[in-house]
Amino acid sequence: MSVVGLDLGTANAVIAVAQRGGVDILANEASSRLTASLISFDDKQRYAGEAAQAVQMSNLKNTVGNIKQLLGRSWSDPQLQADLKILGVCNEFVELPGDRVGVKVTYRGEPMVFSAEQLAGTLFAKLGQTTELATQTKVKDVVVSVPGWFTEGQRKALLDSVKLGGLECLKIVNDLTAISLSWGLYKTELDEKVPVKVMFVDIGEMAMSVGITEFTKSQAKVISTAYNTTVSGKAIDIALATHFADEFLAKRKVDLRQHPKSWFRLLAAVGRVKKILNTNPSAPLNVECIYEEYDINSNITRDVLAELVKGVVVNVPLAVDAALARAGLKASDLHSIEIVGSASRTHLFQTALAAHVGRDLHQTLNAEEAVAKGCALQCAILSPHFRVREYHLIDLVDQPIVCTWQTIHDPSDTNQRRVVIFDRTSAYPAAKNVSFHRAECKPFEVQIHYETTGENAVTTVQPLLATVTVENVPKPAASNDADVRLKIRKNINGLIEVVDCELVEKYEEVEAPNTMDVDAKPAEAAAPAEGAAPAEAAPAAEPVKKKKVRYTPIPFTVSYNFGQSPATLAEYAKIEAKITEETRVAVAAANAKNAVETYVYDSRDKLYGAWAQFVTEANAASFSTVLEEAGDWLYGEGEEQPREVYEQKLLSLKAIGDHIDFRMHEHDARTSAVARFQKIHAEYLEKANSADEKYAHIGPEEKHKIVAEVEKNLAWFAPLQAKQQALALTEDPAYHTKDLLARNDALAKLAEPILNKPKPKPKPTEAPKTEEKPAEKAEQTPEEHHTPPPAVEDEKMDVD
Repeated sequence: MSVVGLDLGTANAVIAVAQRGGVDILANEASSRLTASLISFDDKQRYAGEAAQAVQMSNLKNTVGNIKQLLGRSWSDPQLQADLKILGVCNEFVELPGDRVGVKVTYRGEPMVFSAEQLAGTLFAKLGQTTELATQTKVKDVVVSVPGWFTEGQRKALLDSVKLGGLECLKIVNDLTAISLSWGLYKTELDEKVPVKVMFVDIGEMAMSVGITEFTKSQAKVISTAYNTTVSGKAIDIALATHFADEFLAKRKVDLRQHPKSWFRLLAAVGRVKKILNTNPSAPLNVECIYEEYDINSNITRDVLAELVKGVVVNVPLAVDAALARAGLKASDLHSIEIVGSASRTHLFQTALAAHVGRDLHQTLNAEEAVAKGCALQCAILSPHFRVREYHLIDLVDQPIVCTWQTIHDPSDTNQRRVVIFDRTSAYPAAKNVSFHRAECKPFEVQIHYETTGENAVTTVQPLLATVTVENVPKPAASNDADVRLKIRKNINGLIEVVDCELVEKYEEVEAPNTMDVDAKPAEAAAPAEGAAPAEAAPAAEPVKKKKVRYTPIPFTVSYNFGQSPATLAEYAKIEAKITEETRVAVAAANAKNAVETYVYDSRDKLYGAWAQFVTEANAASFSTVLEEAGDWLYGEGEEQPREVYEQKLLSLKAIGDHIDFRMHEHDARTSAVARFQKIHAEYLEKANSADEKYAHIGPEEKHKIVAEVEKNLAWFAPLQAKQQALALTEDPAYHTKDLLARNDALAKLAEPILNKPKPKPKPTEAPKTEEKPAEKAEQTPEEHHTPPPAVEDEKMDVD
């Protein structure tokens, strides 16, 4: 199971995989670590990623990019309408039901409309396929990044897209949080008691994000964030393209902005100019035939660029100052400032940022890959199949969330109350309990939405997040203090969930006193002494009052304002499966057609080249005609055919060409094959007839088997070799080299066990026997006679 992090960017996507050695960035089929975030449609199939980029220029109207910027956006949003004029100059955008945005394209000759979720789902499916191809493992669970300002609608749209792509999103991680994890997880030298604060500045294709994170050895806590959508790489591109378009308009009286294809080519060209200016004082621009037969040739210096984008550069400090103010810090309080993002290499941005903070900028993280690596690390932390050191990640709420409530079904009660449940100081994931005093037990409705007033107001077309309706509020006891408590959670994805509703009753309960005296005497205790005063009765124990709380579940209904319904997602999945199958069939047919085309061109070259001496002139002319007809068929009647037709055509061509190719390869391999055949047989024959002591233990009948096999093979080969020498190169060979190899192997299989038979072990030799003489009886003298010990009448043992 792979542990995968995905960074779906506006222009490109990055795939990171956590493995035992660390985190690796995967390359796609074009060996690029960045995969274009593009989807393209044509009359035959759908393309994604690098394949879409390859056909983009010739299919601009049906190639869709900037998909991330469309997710979860409202068609009625004025900002979206302004963005669409920049994001897709060649695309046709339409309104979908539910105030959503879609893209109209032509697919297989028919107009079709796709939602942003469907397009992003195709991208996620492509990223999953690329990962599986690179890792050779099944990909299921992933962690995906989003900009921190993404609303609930955008986050839920992203989750729906991941699901449509056949993946399971374990968590959505904010870009700045993922970058923080990339930086902090490996910093084992940090102290637990003395945290360090690092600022991360991410300048990407569409926005600038600034975050301050507080690090200890085991934790990364985001304490401040700020964003600015006017500072971006796209803003530089637009300024440059506008400058060159104005030049072209003055010279040729043609406005390139009114011609989508010309404008697109100009935007692509100024992207290269921008990169050159990052390291050089000037850069040229040359685009041939940018409009009809007109070329555009110009030059620009870094000073001119600075003047063009001064309105953008002046906004660079705004997000930095906002982040510092929110954290209550100064730039000098920071441990370091790290810059990342695709546009972070822009010289003007770096210069303005360094001058404003008055300190050096660090680039220890890869500008395009830091977010994806952080996502992969988060996936590893969440995965039960991967061991990562304990590390906590605490994020920060960017959009304040409030709830308002009022009584329903009662026209006389129109009061509306409100309370902030998550402000801009709140960390998440977290849960909050909101209590509502309902003395009369009237049903009520709670609306959870973004803050729309004050300095921290969230400007969004649809601020409502969820509506909770509580119809049947239980009636508590008259003396009880009771509230309805609603548990609201902001989960790990930054989404609001209503998880519980209950009646909380606080009451006092009187408990009987405990009259048992643990030191009391038994009942038969002695009576009081005579004349003593009678004992007074003990005072009665006071009743004990204890405060208690009773929790009673209350049924409730909750309606979330964003995310697609299961029925809609099921319909999207059905469409996706259909297009995937159509694309698979189209790709298979295209590959089969390419195979025929390749064989035709390859055979034409070989017929009068490598194959020339192995085919007669008549056969060559005949086969050349067949190849010519096949080529004409490919670009005529055979232009649109099923895969099976192309495969059959290829087989018919190979039935002719393979014979020629076979004769050539046999001729090339024959000399060495014959030499090896003769050498191997001579060696085994020599060993079988050898008088060497090494083979002396092998019986003659076994050696004869080897000799017989060698003689049989040589007898088989001699006439074939004579026949082959008499054949022309244009004739089929008398024997095949594979037959020689097979007989070599068969001989070795027979001979090796015989020749390697171990010698029998020699029998052990017996030692010579020596004749034993009988022992002479020794004469005993009287002194040598053994005298038995005296008899002991009774054994005794003294013990001291």
